[in-house]
Amino acid sequence: MGGLFFDFEAVRTESRDRDAPRRYNEEFRLFLTTKMPNPHYSPEVQVKISLVNFTVTQSGLEEQLLGATVELEMPELAEKKSELVVQSAAMNKQLFDIESSILKLLAESKGNILDDTNLIETLAQAKKTSNEVNIRMQEAEVTAIEVNKTSEEYRPVAKRASLLYFCLADMANVDPMYQYALPWFKALFATGVGRAPASNDMEQRLENLNVFFTYFVYTNVCRQCLVSRRPVAWRRLHFIQTRRLQE
Repeated sequence: MGGLFFDFEAVRTESRDRDAPRRYNEEFRLFLTTKMPNPHYSPEVQVKISLVNFTVTQSGLEEQLLGATVELEMPELAEKKSELVVQSAAMNKQLFDIESSILKLLAESKGNILDDTNLIETLAQAKKTSNEVNIRMQEAEVTAIEVNKTSEEYRPVAKRASLLYFCLADMANVDPMYQYALPWFKALFATGVGRAPASNDMEQRLENLNVFFTYFVYTNVCRQCLVSRRPVAWRRLHFIQTRRLQE
């Protein structure tokens, strides 16, 4: 927000002018953006604003690319994983509704609870339903563990791709013209996964994905670089990648 200053105290129900007070629209909102990775403001300003950070992190991008890899390589597994998330949310909601209905019945009950036949029958049915839901949740957890275990096999591919993106982001230090958008990189990643040599052996497939996508990124970057800058770009990519792997 270089040099931009906004007086938050000036925005009130009535903004006084020289001649007469003027009302402003109560739905007024002010949105400010900044390229600062970690903006810091005084406590007085901080309590009056909502700070939203859209900066992608290496670990966060790794998770996104892992999901994309599984969806491209094993679409049935990705669909099953999505279904498990929906089912888990639905079962948690069902348990919450059961607990809420029990609390409501107990609050509305009058006299001796043991004499309330309707309440006792409802509690028994709620317990039965709750047990069934818990059994289904345990089964879903076992399935989720198996699905996640299979998905984790593609972790090295997602880690390498995330590393390459941040290597490209550092290319802006060579020249400001070398800036790459995240949607472009994700599309490039999807294309690279589709073009990598196939193999029935998982270890060989992972190796093919990593080697091919690294080369694919390099060729696309060189296509956009000046000829004189290509050796510099390659050395910088190699240096940054080696340094990050050591970290």
